[in-house]
Amino acid sequence: MKAADILGLERVLEEVSKYALSERTKTLIMDIDLTLNLDVIKSDLDLTDEMKKVITKESDLPFDRVPEIYNDLKALRSEGQLVSTKFIYGVGVVLKLASSIYTFFYERSDIYRDLGEISSELEIFEDIEALIVKSVDEEGYVLDSASSELKSIRSKIKVTENRIRSKVKTVFDSYKYAGYCQNEELTIRDGRFVIPVKSQNRSKVKGVVRDESSTGNTLFIEPLESIEMNGELTRLYKDEHREIERIVRDISTQIFPFKNEIYTNVDLLTEFDTLYAKARYALKYRCSKVNVNSDNILNIYDGYHPILLMRHGYESTIPLNLEIGESYNTLIISGPNAGGKTVTMKTIGLMALMIRAGIQVPAREDSNIALFRRIFVDIGDEQSIENDLSTFSSQIKKLSKTLRVREKETLILLDEIGASTDPAEGSALSMAMLKEYTKRGFISVATTHQGVLKSFAHRNKGVKNGSMEFDRKTLSPTYRFRGGVPGSSYAFEISKRHGLPRYIIERAKKHLGEEKKNMENLISDLDSKITEYNRNLREVTATKNELKALKESYDKKYTDIKTKEKKILRDATKQGKEIISQANRSIENAIYEIKKSNAEKSVVKGIRKEIVTVSDKLDKSIDKFSSSSNKKNLPTPKAGMEVRVKNIGGWCLVNSVDRSGKKVSVSAGSLVMSIKVKDIIDLREAEDRSSISIDINMSEKSPFMGLKLDVRGKRGDDALMEVERYIDNLKQHNISKAEIVHGKGEGILGKIIQEQLSRTHGVKKFYFGRAGEGDYGVTIVELKDD
Repeated sequence: MKAADILGLERVLEEVSKYALSERTKTLIMDIDLTLNLDVIKSDLDLTDEMKKVITKESDLPFDRVPEIYNDLKALRSEGQLVSTKFIYGVGVVLKLASSIYTFFYERSDIYRDLGEISSELEIFEDIEALIVKSVDEEGYVLDSASSELKSIRSKIKVTENRIRSKVKTVFDSYKYAGYCQNEELTIRDGRFVIPVKSQNRSKVKGVVRDESSTGNTLFIEPLESIEMNGELTRLYKDEHREIERIVRDISTQIFPFKNEIYTNVDLLTEFDTLYAKARYALKYRCSKVNVNSDNILNIYDGYHPILLMRHGYESTIPLNLEIGESYNTLIISGPNAGGKTVTMKTIGLMALMIRAGIQVPAREDSNIALFRRIFVDIGDEQSIENDLSTFSSQIKKLSKTLRVREKETLILLDEIGASTDPAEGSALSMAMLKEYTKRGFISVATTHQGVLKSFAHRNKGVKNGSMEFDRKTLSPTYRFRGGVPGSSYAFEISKRHGLPRYIIERAKKHLGEEKKNMENLISDLDSKITEYNRNLREVTATKNELKALKESYDKKYTDIKTKEKKILRDATKQGKEIISQANRSIENAIYEIKKSNAEKSVVKGIRKEIVTVSDKLDKSIDKFSSSSNKKNLPTPKAGMEVRVKNIGGWCLVNSVDRSGKKVSVSAGSLVMSIKVKDIIDLREAEDRSSISIDINMSEKSPFMGLKLDVRGKRGDDALMEVERYIDNLKQHNISKAEIVHGKGEGILGKIIQEQLSRTHGVKKFYFGRAGEGDYGVTIVELKDD
């Protein structure tokens, strides 16, 4: 038997084929090629992965059954060849399906690139598709819309049929009344309307016998009155047949030149159907796009035997975790009978074959499956009676074939190696064979109950023990593989469980050699300790996963809190800036009013009250975090220092600091203000000068010209002189921002004003107003701080 048959690949292919939409695809899957091309395998797995995404993410899939037109298309050898109308309909379905898939992936080419690349090879024939759609239906019936001539003929047929039916019914009713006819309805024979007449009344009815019943009791007679009209109807039927034949030949003529392209479409649609089936299978059994290598490395993580998984589901199937090919390449598995040794080998072999078929396997995505060029399997008793071979002879014959192989990329699976002959000689042959496999670099896995082979695996480099876990409390296998540890057969324990008398078991133990007994006890004790260790490890892993999940939960909550905190801070800062901007305008207006009134004490007092009101509003509205987030680390302000206050241009002199240390009294010229320490953005030791930059005593300066200058309608030179005086005025009054209204017009005045501003000392920046601020008719100018 072939390796694929022994390992059960056909059962997997049957399952995959269930998800195909077309019969041809199902057949091709069952005969699938087991490729040795690594690039092709990786491409198949990638495409299947992409198709899985299409199935899970898209609601309106374009895939459908591909009609069986391959053989009919092959038989089409000339233009105008008469073909079946069902074949024509099938061609139409293929063209429509090709168009749908092409459009689907073209619109999503940035998402499904690999499948989109395949779909781009589909040929689109919109004219032929439209012709077929209007001409033939699913049953192969040629529609009236196929041609105007056909529609006209069928209309005449309908009219003629009604006339004949009316005429024959009149005759039929008269004969029926006379008792000449059977109690039946009008019928048609050879395309002609006839009446059912009792055979004994033949002479009483004028007309032509067109048929008779199987008993001969009823004759179907065409009345003389309708013969001529029936002849006309027959001619119309022939006309209809000729027109249908002409339509079919015309469509055949349209199809023939593109026969090869339609062939290609059928193949590509079948490829899509195959990928669709593979993807549906992979989704059903949680298969992954594992890594495939040519380095003889086999790492299976949480791998399930595909057939057992289909039969029992995930809950009742034990996963396999196994690594082979890096530090060692020969594995000897021991353990109790029916403990899972053979299933482990079959899982390895079946996954290796599935990969070559481009089918994803039920294992973790980080698993690594080697591409094996040769796979040898010897599992079960396959002795051949016909060839007169014993079990041992059959096994040796197969083993000898493995020695003819030279490719390193070879997988050898041997069940109960050397067990069908003398134990000592069988063990010796087994060790010699396994040593040769190891030397050649083959990946070989063998099962055994022989202690000599367990010891061989322990002593030799490149060979490793493995075993199937056994629960000594329940005396039953757990079916879990353990690498690096030999297993016991537990023959005595299992025998006891199945009812063998105790005295027989005790007597058997006495026959067991001391060395063998010590070895079994050692393995048994080691087995118990490893089982306990694995149990503890699982508990620790479970706890670790719980803690990890808890940490992730807390991290997410912390991130959410920080995000909300930042949003609150942003909103508060925005609100604070708006209030500060309003306060700044109030202060600038206050300065202007002071200058305008020549600093009368009553006015100064009123304005101070207004500033205090604005300051209190700021205290209540600005979040304490807003100011501290961007604040410098400044020394504590002291009386006599100079400070810069947020949103107020120029330096102010510190008069005093209150007891709490949170507020200071500052003066700017004759204006005295109480400010918060947190609003100080810079400070320095006071310089020896007569006045601070924001000097309220403006008797030596020109009157404040306001925060807006309108130069609309002025000549260029006049406007520029006005702007120059205005900028000087703003500097004198320590105003940091103002507007120059020049209008839009042709934009010339605005342009020359901005050119002058670009050369003006002290101008920080300028720009057109935003929507609602005058747009291009206004220039906003900002001045540098002193």
